[in-house]
Amino acid sequence: MDSQEGLREGWPAVVVGSVALGCVYAWLVTKLNGHPRFGATWRRLSWFQVVVGNLLVAGSLGLAMGWGTFVGVVVANVLWGAPMIVWVLWRQTEREAEGYERTESAGVGRDRAEV
Repeated sequence: MDSQEGLREGWPAVVVGSVALGCVYAWLVTKLNGHPRFGATWRRLSWFQVVVGNLLVAGSLGLAMGWGTFVGVVVANVLWGAPMIVWVLWRQTEREAEGYERTESAGVGRDRAEV
């Protein structure tokens, strides 16, 4: 049995390209999350950054090993990732609602005439 069975010809170029793309993506995520004005928004969207990263990994495997591998990895990511994303978004919404309720109960934002 050949040790490289399943790998397409030219897979070393895919590996090099994937590493380069991974470095650029890591730099981009770092810049977006650390942005002075929009960093908080990007941190709340960290689940989206993970989805994009997983698609980049699946795409790299698909280029190196074929379409079937890409589809298999994407299906596995959906099966494992979708419940996690739903849970993260649910908890994030709950935390934001709790924070809104705390500010409302503390009277923040009320007109001084009402108090």
